[in-house]
Amino acid sequence: MTLIESLFGSGRDLNSLQMGARAAAVFIAALVLIRISGRRSFGQRSPFDYVVAILLGATLSRIIVGASPAAPTAIASFVIVSLHRILAWGCVHSERLERLVGGAPRELYRDGRFDQRQMSAALITETDVFESVRRQLGSADLSRIDKVLLERNGEISLIRTPDDNCSDSINRARKANETNPHRTAAPDSSDAWSTRSREEDQRLQGACGSRSHNGDCREANPLRDRT
Repeated sequence: MTLIESLFGSGRDLNSLQMGARAAAVFIAALVLIRISGRRSFGQRSPFDYVVAILLGATLSRIIVGASPAAPTAIASFVIVSLHRILAWGCVHSERLERLVGGAPRELYRDGRFDQRQMSAALITETDVFESVRRQLGSADLSRIDKVLLERNGEISLIRTPDDNCSDSINRARKANETNPHRTAAPDSSDAWSTRSREEDQRLQGACGSRSHNGDCREANPLRDRT
């Protein structure tokens, strides 16, 4: 019996130490394979990223329990990871392939109306949409929502209306002005500070109103950085 056989065992007749040694070796091999595959396999989570994660886990686990020979199983795992990397490279250079492999976002809600055809195709109900709205906004008020999208990874994302974005920006600017620690440092200038704060609010409101058609509302309040 060689040292490798005594350490890792052979077949399914494995003791606790041999199975532990196999688990450690498979863990290191999995890290190497994930590094080869790239970060997207466990980051972006598109459908074919899930396929790689499931297949890789199922294949490598067979080595640990001795259900399959180690060398052929390791080669199969390397093939899975290589195919994933090749497809990912192809998706970067081909929009058609990316759409075929990864899918495309679905617009579930727009301008106050649900798209029943898209929701039926995605197997999403209105209850699912309201749940995402409550979780992300803390409210079930759809009047604040411009669009609802089902992303390629299965998550539901919300695009708020331009007016709602501007209102939040104004409220955050006002709160920053009210909590600025330097505001009470010079009592003689409190009236001037209040006047400037009101002017900044009016300027920000005007800027939001002029850009509300494209939702571009920047929180450019210099009073936040007053020293």
